[in-house]
Amino acid sequence: MIRFNSLLHRLTLADIIGRWMVDRLQPTDVRNLKELISFNGHLSRIVLDEVATDLFEQLLGRKVQSLPVNRKGVLKDFFVDNPLYVNPRIKQMVGRYRKFPQDFYRETPFDGRIYFEPNGGKPRIIGSTRRKRFKRIAEKSSRRIIDYTFQRIKDEANRLAQERAEGLGVPVDRLVTPQHQQTQEFAHAERRIVKSLRIGTFLDDMPLLDINDVFGIKAIVEDREVAQLTKLLRAHPRIEILEYELHSGKYNALNITLKYRIDKEVLAAQPPVGPTLDAFADRGLNPLDIPEAYGRFIREAEDQLVIELIITNYQESLESEIGRAMHEERILAQRDDQQYRGSLARNIAALLEHMLVLRRHPSDHIDEIPIKLWIKYMPDYFEAVMKAAYGATDTVFLGY
Repeated sequence: MIRFNSLLHRLTLADIIGRWMVDRLQPTDVRNLKELISFNGHLSRIVLDEVATDLFEQLLGRKVQSLPVNRKGVLKDFFVDNPLYVNPRIKQMVGRYRKFPQDFYRETPFDGRIYFEPNGGKPRIIGSTRRKRFKRIAEKSSRRIIDYTFQRIKDEANRLAQERAEGLGVPVDRLVTPQHQQTQEFAHAERRIVKSLRIGTFLDDMPLLDINDVFGIKAIVEDREVAQLTKLLRAHPRIEILEYELHSGKYNALNITLKYRIDKEVLAAQPPVGPTLDAFADRGLNPLDIPEAYGRFIREAEDQLVIELIITNYQESLESEIGRAMHEERILAQRDDQQYRGSLARNIAALLEHMLVLRRHPSDHIDEIPIKLWIKYMPDYFEAVMKAAYGATDTVFLGY
């Protein structure tokens, strides 16, 4: 099942996701989802800012400042307006951005911060943080499950072909199968997988599918500073490096997966207050219960979580924001690249998005899970489900 390693109580969330895939609702699920997602959202801001500030100030040897960003246009403008250096390629990118701003997905929501050194009124960018939006988390996690499911279907189809080859007395690699029969066998294999979901056996041998990049930090450093930053990471008392991955091509960067040991006392001393507490109350959590629930959430949580760190230079950062590797274009390409697009795939994506947005439902109870993976739905049904998850009062169906 899906395990979000950037979150606390991740195995509890994985268990809920698994049970909902096979339509096994428990009375406490909605309440647990609300607390899991709300408290992790609150904690992630604290932890990301703590780690980013610590690393950047150690790297520079002096204080850094930061500002919140709620859409990509703010981030892109900051990069363009505060260049670390200029060359012909950067001039080309910036010129096109200024001439055709409408082409750069400036209104895309973004949840993060920009970190910079004031530098006498000419800010020097040092990095940024970001938290994936819930729709993107649902997309990525559903894609992982869909890829796994698609492989299960193909394996089942191959097994059916093997059985047919044995019945004909020929090796499977010598079996000639017409296209229409291949399609029939795939559909039959798909029905078997759907049945295993309906009767609840699908999860019996499903592994944990890890997702490590729900939250991330980008460090913008030049080549000479990369070794210094990696040395800081290796020496950091709370950080363990899990994996290095070098990206090259359209976008060049070093991707490092970090395990970060949290300080529970520090986090416990920063409970939700003010607008955050009000937002939780709007989601159906009793403000009077939140301090105790939050404290218990911290005490019973894992001691560590995973953060993705991307190390790249200023020019490559521009390439990812307004150049050849623009992040929004890559997301659209990923959506178009999905091989398996059947109703099962659509249902998985819709179910996961529903679970993540259900935190906004004013009640902590639903009568039944509104999306069954084995039922075919029209897109407008999913629209009604999502409206209900947000507590829309004009949506009447199932248990809402």
